[in-house]
Amino acid sequence: MKKLLLALGAAALVTTAPHLAHATPALASGSSTSERSLAIEFPREYVPASASLMAHLDLAAFQRTTLWKIFHELHGEEALAEARAELGVDPMKVLRSVTAYGRHGEPECAVIVATAEIEEVLRRFESEGKLDHMESQGLPLFSFEGEAVGFLAEEGADTRILVVGEDADTVVQGARVVLGEAPSLADDPSAKLSPSSVEGSFLSVSALDVLPGMDEFEPASQVLGLAQGVQFDLGEAGGSLFAHLSLDTGSVETARDVSDMVTGLLAMARLAAQANEEVPEELRQLMHSLTVRSRGGVVSVDFEYDTSALIGLLESLDGQGH
Repeated sequence: MKKLLLALGAAALVTTAPHLAHATPALASGSSTSERSLAIEFPREYVPASASLMAHLDLAAFQRTTLWKIFHELHGEEALAEARAELGVDPMKVLRSVTAYGRHGEPECAVIVATAEIEEVLRRFESEGKLDHMESQGLPLFSFEGEAVGFLAEEGADTRILVVGEDADTVVQGARVVLGEAPSLADDPSAKLSPSSVEGSFLSVSALDVLPGMDEFEPASQVLGLAQGVQFDLGEAGGSLFAHLSLDTGSVETARDVSDMVTGLLAMARLAAQANEEVPEELRQLMHSLTVRSRGGVVSVDFEYDTSALIGLLESLDGQGH
């Protein structure tokens, strides 16, 4: 499955990684991310009602950002060259969005919304011997080099829905949801997961439990373990890149304690950076942009920084070997 997702969707993520990996949720001057209005509509109709984790990457929204424009000018062609060679098309023109979902903090399946040109990509894989047709529970599927299983559905003249998973049973379950034959987040009132995003988001993650990979970091897992819901957004608005993380602890007292603990840790880090002459001033500025707040039972951490200035700052830090 990893190879197929790399070929079909990860190319878009690769373009953001060199810079976004350095970005930490924080808040600069200006309106709070948590006060923005709701934005992109999630494809709830493609996600099973039983899901407790959902991550959505809106590639169309990402390509409208200053971040994409600047990065594409600097590194875009190089970053996408391998994907173009593999697919025979530009993934940023064919792919519209990628949505992964699962349970217990682990993704199980991905739904890729693409143009009809994705069919040419699959035919290319078939001609190269990478794709084989199969059938399971009455549905036509395909396998990709024995590592992933997929199902393709049409939605209109130029929209295709590709469901990808590691085994046939998982993909069949996902396909049933896409075909409207099984309950989804959109039509099941008993569904516990209620994904949302803020204006300008191009990447949004909603979870009822620990986010993927966070259980490997003890301090983060301890804090996130107290949450009854986790929401993360990354996006851009008004030329500023922002990130927003919110934890619903279900308790005003717990939220206040978590907020105080994280604020204290940030204060200690800032003091340590201030005392260390080797820490660049630019990095200190980013650390001082961090803001943590609590409201009711929810703890929020936000970041907002001019996109062009942030990229320049990170490029500078990278050049200095930090």
